[in-house]
Amino acid sequence: MPTPKLTRFTVEGRGKFPWDMLRYDLACPREGGDAYRMEGDEQREVELLTCTTRGPTIERWRSFGWVVTTIDGNLVYDGARRGMGLTTGGA
Repeated sequence: MPTPKLTRFTVEGRGKFPWDMLRYDLACPREGGDAYRMEGDEQREVELLTCTTRGPTIERWRSFGWVVTTIDGNLVYDGARRGMGLTTGGA
């Protein structure tokens, strides 16, 4: 049986935060500021932690209009952000 691994990942989106994704990915906010950023309507990034054998479910986040942008500090395919109408800082 695979051993669960602690994974840090960042999601970016706007509008209502997909709360059910926390349950689905067994995730929680990394710190208080991330919990605070879950509220609101503006575009924002939220850093989360999960402890699973599979990590975050990238396509399921996308189905809610949110994009996984980093996993353990590594950039996830950046074109997905542009395809969702999300900016990449200076781009």
